[in-house]
Amino acid sequence: MSVSLRPCSSSHRPLAFPLALVSTALTLAVLNGTAKLVGEDGFPPLEPPAVLMVCDSSADLVVWLVDDDRSGTVGPGTEIGVFYDDSSPGPDLSNPSQICLGPQGMVLLLDGGTLDAVLALADRNADGDANDPGEVSIFYESSTGGPALYTPNSLIAAPDGSWYLSDDGSRGHRILRLSDYDGDGTALGPDESQVVYDAATASVPLLADVESLAVGPGGLLLAGDATLGSVFVLEDLNGDGFFLGVAKGRHKSSKSGHGTVFQG
Repeated sequence: MSVSLRPCSSSHRPLAFPLALVSTALTLAVLNGTAKLVGEDGFPPLEPPAVLMVCDSSADLVVWLVDDDRSGTVGPGTEIGVFYDDSSPGPDLSNPSQICLGPQGMVLLLDGGTLDAVLALADRNADGDANDPGEVSIFYESSTGGPALYTPNSLIAAPDGSWYLSDDGSRGHRILRLSDYDGDGTALGPDESQVVYDAATASVPLLADVESLAVGPGGLLLAGDATLGSVFVLEDLNGDGFFLGVAKGRHKSSKSGHGTVFQG
């Protein structure tokens, strides 16, 4: 199961392109040159509740959850709904495993089963789901000449606007970086998908079973290895965009709080 947070509309349903959240009871005040939203009573208003997006790999669907009444829990009715499932005219899900925010307010969904692709979901008609025609598209797959996916299992958004995807298939242990340089809402263009770590070509192939990725302090890429029971720190020290060089430092257990720094 994977989760992702995104803003909520005034009807408490996820929007495809949430730009601003302003109700009729709010005014814009300028205090010391800083613009702030204030309510009619002069106090800052409550922030609208965020929507929690959850992908379920057992039921093959994506649902949205929102704590509408601010009770701390999510109940049936208006606080939970299906965002994407096999009733869509888009691809049927086989193993939806990871979800994160994508470009232009879209939701990116990684399916590492028979699809081996990253889908882009967008609620374009603001009805609370992405099950309508034109609301699902392929964000990345290898059919246009990019790196093949064998068993993709982790997808995260990076601070620089790119995305990292780990592939843990028997034919390769790799990490890919996906980008949308041309702004078309996909990573299918030239140079928009690159292998930034490959155990087969790295000078010291320490990563053996990457099951999770995360962005650490300073924007460093963290990779969790299930077989080795370790968390590795990948740092591009020479600025070439890859993590394929000589490993520096010592291999430590994840319990120690240390990892291995790869020098590209």
